[in-house]
Amino acid sequence: MAGKKTHIRRWVATSVSFALAALALSSANAVPSGGAFSNVIDWPIIGIHTTLLPDGRVLTFGTNTDGQQGGSWVYDIWDPALGDGPQSHRVVANTVTNGDIFCSVATILPGTDDVLLVGGDNLVDGYTNNVGNKGVRTLDGASLAMTALPQQMAYERWYGTTTVLANGDVLVQGGLQPDVDTPEVFNPASGTWRSLTNAASDSVYRSGRAYPRSWVAPNGKIFGMTGGQMYWLTTTGLGTIQSINYLVDHYDYATAVMYAPGKLLIAGGKPNGHAVSLIDINGANPVVTTGQPMQFERKLYANATVLPDGKVLVMGGGDGFEDVSKATLPAEMWDPATGHWTTVDELALPRTYHSSALLLPDGRVLMVGGGAPGPLTNLNGEIFSPAYLAHPRPSIDSVPSHIVTGKAFEMAMNGSAPVGRVTLIRAGSSTHGYDVDQRFMDLAFTQKGRRLSVRAPENLNLAQPGYYLLSVLDTNDVPSISAMVSLS
Repeated sequence: MAGKKTHIRRWVATSVSFALAALALSSANAVPSGGAFSNVIDWPIIGIHTTLLPDGRVLTFGTNTDGQQGGSWVYDIWDPALGDGPQSHRVVANTVTNGDIFCSVATILPGTDDVLLVGGDNLVDGYTNNVGNKGVRTLDGASLAMTALPQQMAYERWYGTTTVLANGDVLVQGGLQPDVDTPEVFNPASGTWRSLTNAASDSVYRSGRAYPRSWVAPNGKIFGMTGGQMYWLTTTGLGTIQSINYLVDHYDYATAVMYAPGKLLIAGGKPNGHAVSLIDINGANPVVTTGQPMQFERKLYANATVLPDGKVLVMGGGDGFEDVSKATLPAEMWDPATGHWTTVDELALPRTYHSSALLLPDGRVLMVGGGAPGPLTNLNGEIFSPAYLAHPRPSIDSVPSHIVTGKAFEMAMNGSAPVGRVTLIRAGSSTHGYDVDQRFMDLAFTQKGRRLSVRAPENLNLAQPGYYLLSVLDTNDVPSISAMVSLS
């Protein structure tokens, strides 16, 4: 079965790459200097959750086709190679009945095409009641069939967070209704769970049990932030947890992204929707510095997405869950080289609570969702085209489908023009203002004509096993269309 899925993935990925290349060429010189949003496009559901599949398609889920919570009995697969009309979407019935996947969390399991979905809303007599469930499901990336796994979690989790670990296991933290203070670890090979009972902490998780922000640090520990409370977590045995300092500007709802190995951008949230903190977790203790504030207030549910050139795009959010008058429409870009923010284009519609953003292989960013409940029922999306799409782009001719930590790999360009950078971004899975998978890094390389010898990440603490978007940038920082590679 694994071989069949790999064959399907490679065939689809090839067709996607050609289609995206044609799309990028057709839009060249049509993108304003700051980047631009597309027209509003129809979407079959409200895209509360978005996940980039290994073949370049996009999974979204969260509501039914009326934009209501409704048990989340459907999910949508969007194929960018087919454009953005109805023919590009495939709505699939969710026949798995061990709970609603509304406000669950998803991630791609390393080494497979499968999406792991854990927790979500509970069902009582067929109706949702905003209480967590223990359900564990996988979505087959080839057949798109969803399966309920026999061993569920020990705890009901609604609004939980997944973090893929260096060994390929998956850490799950947080969750509401009831509040969950004990992390668990899933072993994909055995399908079993173990509870980190020594890492249970009411004092740490009390600050924010809804979608804790969490990353594997270069030292192998887990660095997390629940509300404004920072902490270290270990996952061996029964686990340990150690609280650190508290970020007073970001006690809740901040968006966050790892923009370089061991370096985090924390933006907005309550109480200060303009605030930016930069956290370096490369040492024994995190070092927090204050960044330049954002230009627009984003106290609730903004989305941060790192791009192939290393800049960070922040979109949506505002100062109210469903208050359209307090929504923030302008998007802005953060440049890690300068620390400055630049306003780009404006969203056409408010994207606050229940919105999500996702980097696509062609370098655009999908923004969907908002609603459930209203006041807007955003059965639609917008796609941001960064300014680099206005320039001729380098093109990857060949690259291995699989790379290994600490080892060099060979790839070829479509010409011998000088290459400025090679970058790697983990394929994303986003919901509620946070992409649980995305992280960015530059890779060392040497060039000889069309050929590049590239060094993979040195270890799995820097880049966990799984799927990544590999981009080559020219000397003007214009990226190629990304190739999807798996890392182990």
